[in-house]
Amino acid sequence: MNPETQNQFQPIQPPVVEPVVPVAPAPIKPIDKAKNMYDLMDPKRKKYIKIAGILMGVILVLLILSSVAAALRGMKKMTALATPTPSPSATLIPVNTTPSKYATDAGVLKINNDVSNLDQDLNNTNFRDPDLRVPDVRFDQNFAIH
Repeated sequence: MNPETQNQFQPIQPPVVEPVVPVAPAPIKPIDKAKNMYDLMDPKRKKYIKIAGILMGVILVLLILSSVAAALRGMKKMTALATPTPSPSATLIPVNTTPSKYATDAGVLKINNDVSNLDQDLNNTNFRDPDLRVPDVRFDQNFAIH
């Protein structure tokens, strides 16, 4: 056997584990109740808190001043003045067209004459009859299908 295959057949030995000894936590130092959290902070954080507080105060004062100024001014709303726009008008461009070969045909001219006579008769006819009355409508009827 060569040394490489010999290492493959050797049993694996488990690692030696040392028992864990519990370590007592370090005693917690009591905080003096007279001190607040601000006194316990580092100076850099105190500086940032002061700057943030000043900025919040300035923003609050500006909001109050703007609301007071708006109330004094009466909150006049800006409205756009309505200006009428001109109506578009259609401009007809005359088109020179040659008449159809049927424009002078006797049959087409007769049909055109008959249509114009019917149109004139319809315009001159009175379709209103003063003697006719509108029938009474009964709304209490039920037309449901059973």
